[in-house]
Amino acid sequence: MIAMTKHIFLYFIFITLLTACGGGSDADNNQPTPEPAPIISSFTASKTTIMAGETIELFADFSNGTASIDNGVGTISSNTPVSIIPENNTTYMLTVTNSAGVTVTAQVAIEIILPEIISFSVSASEILAGDKVKIIADFSHGTASIDNNVGEITSGIEKTIFPETTTIYTLTVTNDYGVSTTQTITVEVVPLLVNIFVPNTITDTSVPVGVTIESTFEINEITASIEELTTQLEFVPTGNGGYYGSTIYLTGKPDGEYTLTVTATDIFAGSNTATKTIIMDNPPSITLTTPLEGTVATPELSINLSCDDNVSDTEITVRATTNWQDGNILTTGVNQIQGTFDLSAYEGQAVTLNTECKDSSNQLTSTSTSIFVESSNILRTIKDFSTAITDYDNSRALVHKTNNNNASLAITNINSNNDETVDVPSNVIIVDSMLTPTGAVYQAVNSDWNYEPRHSLAVTYDWNNGELLNLGWTGSVSAAGNYLSYIQNDSLWQRNLLTKANTWMSSISTHRYENENDYSLHDISGNGTVVYNISAQGYVSDIKKNDNNSVTTFSFGRDPLTDGTISVYLKVNRVTNTTLAIAMHDGNNEVMLTDSYDYDSFDPEPHTYYAVNNGWVAYTNLGSTEQTHVWTRDTQGTLAQRTFFSSDSLIDTLADNGELMLIHDNKRYLSKPNEELILIGSSLGKSKYINGKWYIAIGRTLFQINLD
Repeated sequence: MIAMTKHIFLYFIFITLLTACGGGSDADNNQPTPEPAPIISSFTASKTTIMAGETIELFADFSNGTASIDNGVGTISSNTPVSIIPENNTTYMLTVTNSAGVTVTAQVAIEIILPEIISFSVSASEILAGDKVKIIADFSHGTASIDNNVGEITSGIEKTIFPETTTIYTLTVTNDYGVSTTQTITVEVVPLLVNIFVPNTITDTSVPVGVTIESTFEINEITASIEELTTQLEFVPTGNGGYYGSTIYLTGKPDGEYTLTVTATDIFAGSNTATKTIIMDNPPSITLTTPLEGTVATPELSINLSCDDNVSDTEITVRATTNWQDGNILTTGVNQIQGTFDLSAYEGQAVTLNTECKDSSNQLTSTSTSIFVESSNILRTIKDFSTAITDYDNSRALVHKTNNNNASLAITNINSNNDETVDVPSNVIIVDSMLTPTGAVYQAVNSDWNYEPRHSLAVTYDWNNGELLNLGWTGSVSAAGNYLSYIQNDSLWQRNLLTKANTWMSSISTHRYENENDYSLHDISGNGTVVYNISAQGYVSDIKKNDNNSVTTFSFGRDPLTDGTISVYLKVNRVTNTTLAIAMHDGNNEVMLTDSYDYDSFDPEPHTYYAVNNGWVAYTNLGSTEQTHVWTRDTQGTLAQRTFFSSDSLIDTLADNGELMLIHDNKRYLSKPNEELILIGSSLGKSKYINGKWYIAIGRTLFQINLD
């Protein structure tokens, strides 16, 4: 049993080995032969660029398969051309497929040149009956003709036609293969022609409509309308005939496109209508919240402004301009600028902020604001007023504002917000103003007046206890205490503000040149004493004093000032009339304060080169290099030099106790008798000494000097 099992196992191994060694039938070695791959030797067209309608042949050389071409061509044979007429630019694809489904492809592109009409126009699309029209066409790749008896035309060559009625003209351009293209144009014969001339873009709400009319018959009516707004046009004669015109106001409507429609009718009811699209694009508007006019930067300045446009975003540019720097860009923004800016680079200067706002149409809106930069830590803010301060005393400030040629004045209580509005006529500018115990005095001229101090007249107004009194056209005005002095009609007058009485002081001879007047300077003190020169030789003449109607002549010269007792003036050589000196008169004697100087090289101005107050006199004298030094003379006659700079010093304000504010190198210094100079800050503003304290008004801010 065991031996048999062994023989069977050996046989199994033998059979297995035979099989592994390739034993078996020959039929197992016969594999199928692969199908040859399709081949495209070439695929071409007789022409690849043809005229529309032209016949071409496609030719393919291929093998090992059947072939077809798309785009409606169908099955083809190798090396057998097929004719086609392409209608459009076409890319043809040849596909060759063998019996096994294997495919290959090739392409050829055909470009079709069609007859082309480049333009077709007439010289006028509307004409009156009997008028001629020129018709012209620009075309290519064919010949052309126009129907309605116009006939064949040449590209670019005009033909003249005479339509009798409204006609539609058809231009047909045909190539050599009969393919054509057409375009039409209409010439309308109308009873009248309407031509609108109006700006394409308006920058406010008014639309100026202008229309010219060509008509066989008389015009009966012309109307123009935009939406619901309608107006009748009236004839406006001009040198070359005239036109019909009117204005439509789009008040309250937003910016955007509008259609203007004009309809004209003749006396026989013949009419015609024309339209034009206009765009209303108002310039952008600027809203300036801060800074207000006259703001003082210390040196930081808050700027809050916006620029609005109904159509687009706006570009904002703020430039800073001074007497020494022109238009430096301070900041820029889109639609709004809000922030705090450091103006320390402009310390001690008056700065004009020029804000420019530009919209997407490059329309510009601009505004300017005057500010001042002063950061002295000696100055303590007393109050910021709404507008610029023109004068002040211990309890009141006179503030002035001009808006669109309309000036306003108000007397504001420093310790409260109570305002007293001063009556001001409309359409005037205020050229000078000052507080008085009874209110205020100001001078005004028409807004278009070219005013020059000391050379021009102005109307003087006395705002006196709530009543506006017109004093008429006068020269310059001086004020002190309850008194005024002014020149009117070649006479010097004194006015008592309490009684409102005017007293004649003297005849004054004005010097006239170039249709203007030179008015001599006069001055008045708190007790009503007036000093003046009669200007018999222009500015130079006898200097007189009227003290309670007692008139004395005490020198020869010009430009006197007085405190009621002492007078200071420019003394002129009576013979040569070419040299001068600063002199004073104490009521008894004349005292020369300076040497005489050449009139042409040294021409001192009162208040700046000399001043007088309560027996104290301040004046300027030349130094070793002809710079001006400030000196004082006290009530006892003692002279003291107050400045020793190498360049000019000038007087700002002389106090009644001999303290002195002076200006040097655009800086303000305080000089107390027998003490060192104290630097206060810049020379900006107007200083005053009131009740033992110094104040400075800069722009719309009142400061007190704090030396503690």
